[in-house]
Amino acid sequence: HVNEKKEDLGEVLNGDRLVDAPYQLNFQVDKESEVLCKKKLTKEDVAKFKNAVLKDYYFQMYYDDLPIWGFIGKVDREDKDDPSEF
Repeated sequence: HVNEKKEDLGEVLNGDRLVDAPYQLNFQVDKESEVLCKKKLTKEDVAKFKNAVLKDYYFQMYYDDLPIWGFIGKVDREDKDDPSEF
């Protein structure tokens, strides 16, 4: 569950949708990977996810007011012009 943050005018005009996430991150603490959530995807969800990966969608989040960016996924195939190969 996430708590939505009230956006200021600049964030609304920019299309930002900020939420406070319940994740705990600590600096200089090694941590093994862990599952944070599970969700069963519908065929429509999978299609949207594939589209986001193919179009290089990215996410942005903040930690201690520092921005962090990352891509949703990466396509790793030989023929990058043929989306049916995904």
